[in-house]
Amino acid sequence: MDHPNIIKLHEIWEWSECCFLVLEYCQGGELFHFITERKFLSEREAALIMQQLLSALNYLHQNKISHRDIKPENFMLQTKGDPSQIKMIDFGLSKDFGEGTGEMKTMSGSPYYIAPEVFLQNYNAKIDIWSLGVVLYIMLSGKVPFPGNSELEIIGNVIKGDFHFNHDAFNKHSVSAKEFLQCLIVKDVESRYTAEQALNHPWITQNASLSNEATAIDAPVVADMHKTINEAKLRKVIISYLAQKFSGIIDFAAL
Repeated sequence: MDHPNIIKLHEIWEWSECCFLVLEYCQGGELFHFITERKFLSEREAALIMQQLLSALNYLHQNKISHRDIKPENFMLQTKGDPSQIKMIDFGLSKDFGEGTGEMKTMSGSPYYIAPEVFLQNYNAKIDIWSLGVVLYIMLSGKVPFPGNSELEIIGNVIKGDFHFNHDAFNKHSVSAKEFLQCLIVKDVESRYTAEQALNHPWITQNASLSNEATAIDAPVVADMHKTINEAKLRKVIISYLAQKFSGIIDFAAL
C-alpha cells in the first residue's frame, strides 16, 4: 500500500521463527488522545480528519482490501500535535477480497464498532464505513451510538442498528453532520455510502469554507471520550478471556 494516510511498511526481515516488520514511525500518538488532550475541535477540523480517513479507506477498497478493524486506536498522528497527517495502522485483521465476489465471512472487529452484517457472516468492505461512522459519532459526542452493559447487550443494539442524537453535544452540531452520520451508520448495506460517496458528501466538501477557529469541546464530552476508549480496551481483555470458554461461537479472540 502506498497512500499518505496509511502506515508505510519499509522492510521485512526474519530471524529464527520471528518475522519483523519495520514500519513508518508515528511519534504523534493515537488520534483520540490528541483530541482529548487538546480539548478543542471544530466541525471543520473533524471533517478534515474524516477526509483523511475516508481517503485511506477509499484507496484500500479500490485495491480490494478491507481493513476490518476500524477503531480509534488504529489511527495515529505522524507528528505530535499535528492532525493534518493521520495514519491508518494495524492491518492484522485486514482481508484481500480481490478474487471472487468480494463477500467475506470471518467474524472480526470490535464490539462497539462492528457492523451488524458481520454477525451474519456474509459481508463486504462497507463494514469499514459503518465502523468509521461510529468513530465520527464518538468524535462529535464522546458517546458510542450502540452502548450496553455487556457484550451481548452491545451486540444486540448493533444488530438492531437504531441510534439517536439525544446527547447534549449534538445540540451544537450542524444538521449536515448528523445527516452525514446517517449515511455511514445505516443498517441497509445497499443504502450505506461507499468511501467515495462519503468523500463527496457536502459535510466533507463544504467544511473548507467554514471558520477555521476551533471551539472548545465540553468537559463532559472529553470525559466520555476517555471513558469510551478505556472501556473498549478493557472489553478487549475480557473478550480474550471469554474466547477460551466460547470458542467456535464467535471469534472473540479477533475482537
